[in-house]
Amino acid sequence: MKTILSFASLLVFSTAAFAGPQKVMLQVRVESERGSKGANDSKSPDESRARWLVVRVTNPAPVKMEGLTLKWNFYADDLKRGHDEVVLHKSGDESFSIEPSGRSTDVTTPKVVFEWTPQHSVRSGSGRRVSYKKVDETGHRYHGYAVQVLQGGEVIAEASNDPKLLKASE
Repeated sequence: MKTILSFASLLVFSTAAFAGPQKVMLQVRVESERGSKGANDSKSPDESRARWLVVRVTNPAPVKMEGLTLKWNFYADDLKRGHDEVVLHKSGDESFSIEPSGRSTDVTTPKVVFEWTPQHSVRSGSGRRVSYKKVDETGHRYHGYAVQVLQGGEVIAEASNDPKLLKASE
């Protein structure tokens, strides 16, 4: 019973990344680690996170696929006051090839750092005349990703954690 449930959850996880007809299968895993911003000042409200993707690309065809390119985009929430928009934070591409007959390869993107300061208050004055000043949030906070696998300039597979981001990457 556990085997059936784990297979079903794996199937849901891997098919959730598909969008449209695919010539290769994709599984995307987002990795993260806490950044170093504000490490020497424990009271600093600044936040920093590094994120990167580990993309497993599987070739179901009986021939080796060469000259493939993984095009990746990271998107962030722009935290300017009064704006609620998603912006392209960083993008790039990686070249790779895949052996035939169900073999896969893992492609890892470089680490991308997202830095932001959440809304907080700063104390000013002392004694009986203490007051607090509100400081608005700023910076770029991680929103999501979109990846495409290209062969000869043609998109053969794509995945994203949000379908709207796939349209933005076109």
